[in-house]
Amino acid sequence: MPANGDRYEFRAFARDFGIIETRLRAWASPAQIRESDEIYFVAPDCIEHNVKYRGGVLDIKTLVSREGRLEQWTPRSKTGFPLTGDWLAAEFAPALALDATAMPTTIPSARALVETLVYPTAGLLAVRVFKRRFSFTIDGCMAEIAEVEFNTAALRTACVEGTDADAVETLIDRLGLDVYANLSYLQAIRQVTGLSPIPLPLD
Repeated sequence: MPANGDRYEFRAFARDFGIIETRLRAWASPAQIRESDEIYFVAPDCIEHNVKYRGGVLDIKTLVSREGRLEQWTPRSKTGFPLTGDWLAAEFAPALALDATAMPTTIPSARALVETLVYPTAGLLAVRVFKRRFSFTIDGCMAEIAEVEFNTAALRTACVEGTDADAVETLIDRLGLDVYANLSYLQAIRQVTGLSPIPLPLD
């Protein structure tokens, strides 16, 4: 178990999870049902930092490690608007492999961030992500089924996470999620937008 409480995560994406969702709902009632509209910021070389805007806050998480089929992410920085030039240079630019010296002195709002920094920067994307999440607690782990849209492209996602890697691994197998690849939101967005390749049905 990680000493700092960072969680091990396994997340899959599909059009439908069938028996997996049936099992989740049979084993536990959803503790929470949440909806959110978010913006993920993605760059061609952005592979280990999850940068998103939600509820007035810009949030950056960093991939700490990969252990077997699990990923461990940790919070790196979280701040509201206005964004200072120092924060942009120290946190936002490195997370997206941008030139820190080219950051503005201040950005007053999320709209200004997108319009004055993201859109004019070649290769940098602002991807709107809508989530409707159903959360469960099973065997000491958090599990989730969610309806998601990436710029209106609809998918579903299923996730298991917790501080105990062995418990997460066990629940993955019990649910039948082991037949899927582990994809973070960042990886899924990169595939949907064409920044990362996807497996092709080629001989």
